[in-house]
Amino acid sequence: MQCVQQIKMHIRTHWLLPISSNNEHEDDFFKIHNQQRLDEWQQVALVLDRLFFLFFIIAMPCTALLFVSAHLSVANDFRSNLTNIKIPPADAKCESLYQPILT
Repeated sequence: MQCVQQIKMHIRTHWLLPISSNNEHEDDFFKIHNQQRLDEWQQVALVLDRLFFLFFIIAMPCTALLFVSAHLSVANDFRSNLTNIKIPPADAKCESLYQPILT
């Protein structure tokens, strides 16, 4: 457990905390530079957000049309197949199986 805490402190002091300097001008430069980088990434995120929204707006109706057209083509094939089927008349003798009793 102590080893894990030492590793954690090493990471915090050497990697996570900004480089401390005695010159305030350098600190201001790093702050401005970090703010510029943050603004650039926000612009990238905004562009990607709009791009993916446009993709979503186009993909949803296309997907719906794909499903509807597939359903309609299957239904049309099924109807046309039903009209072409010739069913021979069957000789059914239902009267001999069930005769109602009239009183």
